Amino acid sequence: MIELIRKNGVTAPIITCDQCSKRIKDVSMGMVFFSIFNDGEISYRICHKGNCDTGEPCSQELSHFLVWLLSNVGLKGEKLDKAIKSAKIMELI
Repeated sequence: MIELIRKNGVTAPIITCDQCSKRIKDVSMGMVFFSIFNDGEISYRICHKGNCDTGEPCSQELSHFLVWLLSNVGLKGEKLDKAIKSAKIMELI
């Protein structure tokens, strides 16, 4: 789940596990599990790898999911570089 936290006077997004509600601090420890239903609806859960694995038949590394998300909203190339530079303050969190 994407949540907003406030720390050091800065509001920033974080990702928490939909299973245990703890923050996913390392992208390599996260997975996106999703289910596709007969009516075409898709549900997904962002979880820690391992104990929080929800057992859905389809999954994707969290890092891949986030890269695809950025690409699908047009945040790539020069736009991505600019966003990274302007978000350096996020490293405080």
